[in-house]
Amino acid sequence: YQGAEHPVEKVSWHDAQTFIQALNERLPGSPFALPTEAQWEYACRAGTTGSRYGPLDEVAWYADNSDGTTHPVRMKSPNAWDLYDTLGNVLEWCLDEALGHWAPTPYTNTGQVDPVATWNQRHLSRVVRGGSWSVDAKRVRAAYRYAYPRTRRYDYLGFRLARGHAAVS
Repeated sequence: YQGAEHPVEKVSWHDAQTFIQALNERLPGSPFALPTEAQWEYACRAGTTGSRYGPLDEVAWYADNSDGTTHPVRMKSPNAWDLYDTLGNVLEWCLDEALGHWAPTPYTNTGQVDPVATWNQRHLSRVVRGGSWSVDAKRVRAAYRYAYPRTRRYDYLGFRLARGHAAVS
């Protein structure tokens, strides 16, 4: 990352898992993990129903306002639950697996409550959410979904932690 106030970037899904494992060993009893897609979207929306929790330029760094780089966190307005940068700045890894490179697992019509990903060796990609400093406005919204191979490290790719549920390995 570019500084103490910037989001961590250039981190693979595996790097995030290594960090989480070390954190859980140091702080037993409150397991940390990457959020599921459902958890990520619930936290991002913070009770809102629109595609964003505020006007885009007020809540997110994206291609039109980022000058081609990440920015320190907490410089844009938070959502209603005081979570900053859930949209823009860096894409965030989720726990959920994807069907293949660049394709999140499609949503189904069956009702589910906070589905948790299951590991399958065939699925080498994981879902990312939220848009980043490098993408256009249409991709910086609560429902934006994409996937990357678990080994990728990009300067627009980071993660956010969820607490209170067991990690899926």
